[in-house]
Amino acid sequence: MDQALKSSLFSRKIVNLFAGMAYGSPDLPRTFRDAGYRCHSIEQLFQVNATQHVQPEIVLCSDSGEHTLLIEAKSGANLNEAQLERYALVDNTALERRAFTTAASAKKHNMLIVGLAQWTDRLKMGSSLAPSGLRVLAVAEGDVIGEGVGGDGLTSGISCIENAFSNDKLNEAFDPILSINWDLVPNTFLPVDHDAEDWEFAQFLFPELISVILEAKEKVGADVLAEGFIRHWPLIDNRYRKRLLERIRQVIQRAAQKRFSPYIRIGVKGTPKNEIQIKIPEELKTNNSKLKTDLQRRFKDLMSDLQSPQIAMLYET
Repeated sequence: MDQALKSSLFSRKIVNLFAGMAYGSPDLPRTFRDAGYRCHSIEQLFQVNATQHVQPEIVLCSDSGEHTLLIEAKSGANLNEAQLERYALVDNTALERRAFTTAASAKKHNMLIVGLAQWTDRLKMGSSLAPSGLRVLAVAEGDVIGEGVGGDGLTSGISCIENAFSNDKLNEAFDPILSINWDLVPNTFLPVDHDAEDWEFAQFLFPELISVILEAKEKVGADVLAEGFIRHWPLIDNRYRKRLLERIRQVIQRAAQKRFSPYIRIGVKGTPKNEIQIKIPEELKTNNSKLKTDLQRRFKDLMSDLQSPQIAMLYET
């Protein structure tokens, strides 16, 4: 199986963790949910002044706590000084007028950077290049992405290593560590990102598409499929949704070239760019059991293709 980028896996893990905590997922700490936080946006690009902008991976807002939390995940050892300086420019005006938070939640804010515990010293050094009292630096400890990365094996969760939050409830929750069972973090809020492998898209995408085919629909939009497997699709920035739709379209095109060629077409002249045309072979229209078996076999073969670098190259030539 192809290995997804560690940075992509870590980023998605952190986004899903905080989205899940704000949503109230049963296997995660309830601190954020109980403190009134909700997921405001994912990958939202907004200006902080006339010429600069930021794009936090996830934004949580609490009206009752009068607090907004901008969150970035960093799997590597280095921090970008220019990015830190841009985040230091965020104020309540930028949050309310450009990120479109509520006036209440914009009153106070923090920028939270979550890195890996193994890079603690390097992260502190990077943060010192652009000091900000509103930046909270934290590290994830334990087997975060299933590869034994980070921590000493005795702790599992997130601990703050620099500065404190502007919300006392969060400070209490992270003292000394916000305990997390990384195996129980859901992946439904953002199961893929722009750096995810094609097979990662396919594993979520094709169960949705097969369901549509079995319903004997003649067409479906890629955005409809995306909303079916990305729980927080409406909260993702529109520009970022377009990037994800392009990846979805590419995977559909690959499938339409070979494994699913009897069933689907995309990019048909005179149709919307992201519309998938569906046609069930005549011999399978009246045999639902055989149709389902054939679709499942093709899905298995497609996954095998996408996970094999040698076979995947055939799609690109």
